[in-house]
Amino acid sequence: METKFKIRANPGRIINFFKPTGIKWPADLNKEILKAAASKYKLSENKLVLIRAYESYIFEAGNVVLRLSKTKHRSFDETNSQAYWQQYLHVNLPQVVEVLPSASGKLAEHISVNEESYTAVLIKKSEGKKITDSIWNTDLFMKTGKLTGKLHALTKLYHPDDRVKGLNTWHTITFEKIRKFIPPDEYFLVEKSKNCFRKIGELPVTVQNFGIIHNDLHRGNMFICKNEINLFDFDDTCYSWFINDIAGIYFHALLNNKREIRESKSYLKNFISYFLEGYKTEHTLYDEDLNYIPELLAIRAISNYSYLNKVWDFKNLNHAQKDFVDLNRKLAFDDYFGADVNFIKFF
Repeated sequence: METKFKIRANPGRIINFFKPTGIKWPADLNKEILKAAASKYKLSENKLVLIRAYESYIFEAGNVVLRLSKTKHRSFDETNSQAYWQQYLHVNLPQVVEVLPSASGKLAEHISVNEESYTAVLIKKSEGKKITDSIWNTDLFMKTGKLTGKLHALTKLYHPDDRVKGLNTWHTITFEKIRKFIPPDEYFLVEKSKNCFRKIGELPVTVQNFGIIHNDLHRGNMFICKNEINLFDFDDTCYSWFINDIAGIYFHALLNNKREIRESKSYLKNFISYFLEGYKTEHTLYDEDLNYIPELLAIRAISNYSYLNKVWDFKNLNHAQKDFVDLNRKLAFDDYFGADVNFIKFF
């Protein structure tokens, strides 16, 4: 089956679109919240610099990053569980950035001021540099696959206690976001996602193929340091099939490529071939799981498009943003754009 859309040069990565310059203080963030969070971690609030103000508020101070998340968007239990899983990974795999404890020894702190409720997490800033186009090659494709395989192998050995079991399942939170933010005149996409979720529901749920996943794997969340990949940004961690992480990184490889269509197809097949070659050195997947990648890709595309509907006013976009929305919309409406790739032959 041939894909119906044209892969066009991407004007820029979503990671760049959502990294505003000259960030103003968010109107909905009480400075007393930051003061209370800084106190929990013995930080000087005057040294905390706001670097991102979207789903969470991200502050930098020297070699640490403080993240404040609204509990009405993500519960304390969920963020706390994410932090504990990330720290478990770091202890067993130092390439995962470290979560730093508060003064009272907690990995996540609940902050409440005047009925405003947040969760604070302090993370050590990742070492290394961005993975640019010039160094994004087959060696790093394979290392990314190997790192992903290690994550999945480690999560099978993870047994959290009852205090840190607040993670949601991917299909529950993803469908709710799609249903909420897809506009009424494009409701077909909600129905399409239902059909994909119904198909994916045929997958068995076992310790071998289902567990905690990163759920946002792409090179924007990785740095290269001493020829190794460091991984960060665990905000979207949830329970799902391991194959979903693989579908996710393939989707981002597609979304972020800057090649013309003929070269793009060659690049994507090259990417997934080397990625899976690295992955299978650390973890094994069932062949039948790979057959569900087209449905997982379709849901990724619809979910991405719904998120853009949430955060951008489509009537007031610059040229690059408009091109990016158009690309995401084409992917969302395409009829299973990964169905022409035989993923099994690469594994």
